[in-house]
Amino acid sequence: MSKLNFKNEGDEHNFWQNYTDLMSGFLVVFIITSLVAWYGYIKVTGAIGGDGGSIKVTIEQSRMIREFNEAQKSLVSEYFHYNEQYQRFECKSDIMFEPNLSNIPADKEEIFIEAGKELVNKILSKFKESVNISFKIIIEGRAARHLNKDSKEANEAADRAVWHTMEIRSYERALSLYNLWNQNGIIKSIQEMNGEVFISGSGFGGQGRYPNTPGQEELNKTFIIQIIPYIK
Repeated sequence: MSKLNFKNEGDEHNFWQNYTDLMSGFLVVFIITSLVAWYGYIKVTGAIGGDGGSIKVTIEQSRMIREFNEAQKSLVSEYFHYNEQYQRFECKSDIMFEPNLSNIPADKEEIFIEAGKELVNKILSKFKESVNISFKIIIEGRAARHLNKDSKEANEAADRAVWHTMEIRSYERALSLYNLWNQNGIIKSIQEMNGEVFISGSGFGGQGRYPNTPGQEELNKTFIIQIIPYIK
């Protein structure tokens, strides 16, 4: 049977030998980790038999999206106002819907048809050749709160009485704009430019509303158009 031999207490402990072994182990781990990371980089960028690398393509797409966002801010529009704080378009024309109705008034239809054409021809057309840039376009309908009652409390009570109804109605109003654009070929044009249209209604709610004061609250009777570019 073999015996285990231990150093005597007086034997000198070789500190540097152990330290060298430890650092050698760390060096081996570092080299292996570096090789794995380098292989992953090569695989992602397509440096081995690639076509210039996907990172380069992604950077170019990101640059195009930044350009698009800047182009939105500088757009001189007849039909839209760009709200830079919330990064969205708001229709300049307020909508005088009949009470509890959701159809766009006949005298406003041409305005919103032209607004849709402007959306396609002035904004989205800049990127129609880029198959890798897509858009989500959100049509949000809104409604103005009551200000015609005798007191603030009476106005708030009137709002509460129809709150849920106006959420549904504002969605239906956004849908009426979608249908109007669809009938006039605008939705098809958006889809041909890699755009996807969504419909929503916020009723008396929604972020970034105009103040609940005379001369301001009625400005909430509008459509908000949110354009979100993204890389496919």
